[in-house]
Amino acid sequence: MIELIKKHNFFKDTVIKSINLFENQGYCNDNYLITCENEKYILRKLLKNDINRDFEYKVSKLAFKINISPEPLLFEKDNSFMLFEFIEGVHKNNLETNDLTLLAKALQSLHNIKIGSHPIKLDIKSNTNQIKNAFETISKYPNEYVLCHSDLNSQNILFIKNKVKLIDWEYAGVMDRYFDFASIIIEFNLNKEEENIFLLAYDQNIQIQQDKLTAYKHIYKILCQECFKDNKKA
Repeated sequence: MIELIKKHNFFKDTVIKSINLFENQGYCNDNYLITCENEKYILRKLLKNDINRDFEYKVSKLAFKINISPEPLLFEKDNSFMLFEFIEGVHKNNLETNDLTLLAKALQSLHNIKIGSHPIKLDIKSNTNQIKNAFETISKYPNEYVLCHSDLNSQNILFIKNKVKLIDWEYAGVMDRYFDFASIIIEFNLNKEEENIFLLAYDQNIQIQQDKLTAYKHIYKILCQECFKDNKKA
């Protein structure tokens, strides 16, 4: 892979100074920092074969167009890699009011993207009464389908001054927007006040169905637990 990148036409007019594997890696890709004379890039070596990478790249291009994601530069399906511009930013575990507002506005922009795709069915192995009750609660409300990121943990959110960039789009798909709400609330352990700040920044006229949101929070937690177990086994 490294030799392939060094010889790639994309880099024919520049000199690659280094290619370094990032210390912290996800489950679906190996991520490298490519440092050239005047630019830096992110190389993603794609690992999992059960992900629709064409859709992932399409979404990343749409997100770049509305300024909420780094620019996607290359996708070579046969060689299993993507190349993105590198953006210097900060991953945060604790969000201040301004951070919540910036993230909410970025999420609103994402959810406003129109894309032709069938909704993703939540695949949960657990069959507890809590899960059954959660899905029963959700079924009482209309679906609010939008394009979701679906993996909004701190490592997939970059804060750059007064902007937010979302990265790693492999789990993106059409889902109920409450799923993204729940993921952010759970991942950043938002209290009720912070939750309200975030949701009102997303849409000041929003009318949140609290029991629906609670149901999605529970579903998100279980999905994360199952995903962690599956990837640990792999």
